[in-house]
Amino acid sequence: MSALAERSPGTRTARIAKRGRAPSARLADSSLSRSVSNARIEESSPCFRRGVILQANAIYSDGRHRAIRRNALQAQKLGRLLVSHTDLFLDKIRGAILQGAKKSGILCGDFERQSDLVRSRFAPGLILDFPSHCFTIGKLRVHERTCITVCYDDSASKVWTRFILSHKPDEPITLDDLILFFNFCDKASSFILKSVPELYLELFRQENASRRKHEIAFDRLGGVEFIGVDSPVITPNLDTNFNSVSKDEARNFFDFYRCLVSKGSIRGYSTVLEQDIDLDMISDFESEFGYRAIFHGIFEQDWAGFLVMSENGRFNRDESFYESGALTAISELATLAARNF
Repeated sequence: MSALAERSPGTRTARIAKRGRAPSARLADSSLSRSVSNARIEESSPCFRRGVILQANAIYSDGRHRAIRRNALQAQKLGRLLVSHTDLFLDKIRGAILQGAKKSGILCGDFERQSDLVRSRFAPGLILDFPSHCFTIGKLRVHERTCITVCYDDSASKVWTRFILSHKPDEPITLDDLILFFNFCDKASSFILKSVPELYLELFRQENASRRKHEIAFDRLGGVEFIGVDSPVITPNLDTNFNSVSKDEARNFFDFYRCLVSKGSIRGYSTVLEQDIDLDMISDFESEFGYRAIFHGIFEQDWAGFLVMSENGRFNRDESFYESGALTAISELATLAARNF
């Protein structure tokens, strides 16, 4: 995938990080703990989001793949078929979560389905948000939700899954919690993004069986993932300059993510292990909900990964729900990133 420029909902374009130099040596444990402490994420809700972009193609006898074009009404009809199989999708998702926990070597329990309803909206594709799950991994409480964007016109389908590590004000998040959480997310999301597209393709073929003589396949155009935390070191006011990331913000950002990369809890981000801090490697962004975030992006031919740090989110009045600033920023960045495949 070529380098891309992200446009925020405001009026300016943010720069995306350039590829870095060779990674440095691993950081000492004392430096790791200090970097987490400096970022002050103990009252954050760390989040992880990963998705795949899938093009529905008809396969012809000569081996050619031709994109299947569908209008909004056809997408809506397919969406109703997917919704009618909600329980089967949720079984697949739950099984993938348990597989991820098993592969991570941790216990997964207290599984709760949060709703019986699938939320749907056109924005601009038909987006189906399946009911979320809440469960524990070890002593940590995690929320999961998976969604499908049904393709129509010239757009590709997307399957997204996201995890949030929830906490209460009197239960600070530790370095060990972060390592366990992101390791689990990496494994569980891989299983979800294998099983859910398989079922989606099966139903897509079923819905098209009477009209098409050709075999149908989903060609994987690419993958996108986001790793995010909230931190009070990110100031809420967005400068009108092209890139207003301060040196202190950059230092805390890189120190924190160097910690996680060095510990092996997240993969594919070795550029953050560089000793030199280059402000051109970070961009800032303001979400429609008013959260300012800074991020570092890495791009390969069919993959893009983003490290995100947002200003602190908010608890509601009775402190029963925490709105993650990073999660709101990631939701918007995900839409922008997926358009570049």
